[in-house]
Amino acid sequence: MSPAGFREIYLGARGFDPSLWLLAFDGDELAGCSLGYLERGTDTDLGWIGTLGVRAPWRRRGLGEALLRRSFAALHARGKRRIGLGVDAGNVTGALRLYERAGMRPVRRSDNWRRRA
Repeated sequence: MSPAGFREIYLGARGFDPSLWLLAFDGDELAGCSLGYLERGTDTDLGWIGTLGVRAPWRRRGLGEALLRRSFAALHARGKRRIGLGVDAGNVTGALRLYERAGMRPVRRSDNWRRRA
């Protein structure tokens, strides 16, 4: 992604607050991140975690759950009582189990379709 594309998608997103972006480092290396937002689309009551990721060498050590719970706390401190995120249900890295363990539950499922040209 280009720097301009990153700025447009992430920094230009509705509800952007850089204090809700959590970065976890191991020395000089970024191990994981959680990018929180104060709202999602037109739902100003819903806090949102736009990206939660842990790089492969740091997975299965509790970092993802720690980032997720810290994001919950930060959004709750700003008055958000509902928090959502989107996930690829085919994700095999354990993300679905992580979200369920943290008390989340699916509220909507959708399929993406593609036509070959």
